[in-house]
This record gives sequence, structure tokens and C-alpha cells, in this order.
Amino acid sequence: MLTLDPKAANLLSESVKYLVSIGFRNISTVIAYGRRVNWTDDDMEILRAEHNKIADFLKEEFIKGNRIYVSPLISKIKECIAGKNPAEHCHLGVRQMPVTPNGNLFPCTSFIDDEDYRMGDVFNGIDDKKVAEIAKRSNTPETCTNCDLKTRCTNSCGCSNRMNTGSENKVSPLQCTYERMVIEIADRLGEELYQYDPKAFMEAFSRSK
Repeated sequence: MLTLDPKAANLLSESVKYLVSIGFRNISTVIAYGRRVNWTDDDMEILRAEHNKIADFLKEEFIKGNRIYVSPLISKIKECIAGKNPAEHCHLGVRQMPVTPNGNLFPCTSFIDDEDYRMGDVFNGIDDKKVAEIAKRSNTPETCTNCDLKTRCTNSCGCSNRMNTGSENKVSPLQCTYERMVIEIADRLGEELYQYDPKAFMEAFSRSK
């Protein structure tokens, strides 16, 4: 996984190409977020250009017969075809339970050692009441309910929402801008690949990762 700081935004596409050149075929990229990170409008424009470069690179590799998985672009295409909602991948307290060295259970690695989010431990079991309480905090934010992209966006990721806005159920302008960007570029890439070779496209994108 490649976590991108604003200061390194202009290096994203070259970093992906380098990783592919040394043999990597599955690469996940995420942007750094939280109150200590400041993404400006100029940074986001650079990020858009870099994602477009990655999309062009993936198209070139696809034409050569090379199948390279770079998330979030490829995942957005696959999820769209499969009708999957990425917001359901990591629902707090439901989809995953990281375990600490001392056996405590938390809904996400970002909440480790925060007692408000401890859901039990491996010795005494899961606190079902706590799990239900935490799960209720992470749903589609009210500001997203009427958005056409709500089922293609990670709007209910309680971890990123909390780090960006302080609330699991409130999406940040950064997350919204980023998701709209990658969905737009992924759709452009998907359309171009399909137009190039519909059969190869379906073979590549309708199967599991």
C-alpha cells in the first residue's frame, strides 16, 4: 500500500510505474488524511493529473496484455460492474476486528487503544452491545443520501470520517472531492478499455481480484 502525502503528490504516477517495473502487479494507493495533513486545491489538481497519468499507463499495459491492479481506479471499475458498494467493505465493528498484542478487539486499526472503541477481548469474548453501538455510528452520512455516487463511494468509512471531521458519520470535503475524482477517472478508463476490446475487458474486470 502506498500512502501519499500532499508534498509527494506529483510523484504518484512515477512511483506506481516504478513499482510495476520491479514486478509488483497489485498496488493500493491512498491519500494521507487527518488534521495534521493539509491538502490544498493546487495539490488536488496535481493529484487529478497524476491519476489520469496512471489511467493512461494502465490502458497502455492493458493493450499489451498486462493486467495491473492499481486501487482505487481498478477497484472502482470492478465494483461498478459487480454492483458492489465500496462503503460496505469496512463497516465499523462488523467487517473486521483487529486484535492487539494483549488480546483486545477494536473495529479498526485506527482506533486501537481508544477505550471508547474497545469491543471486548479474545479471552472474554465480544461485547455485542458495544459492537451494535459502534456499528450504528458508521452509516451513510446525511449529506450523502441524495448523491448519485453514494453507492460508489467510501462515504461511510468511520475511520477516515472520524480522522477528518471528528465524527464517524460526517464526510469531509477532502474525502468527497477525492472520491468524485477517482470515480470520474475510473469511469473514463473503464469506457476506453471496453471500447478497445469488450471481451478482454469483461474477462479482466468481471472476475475476482
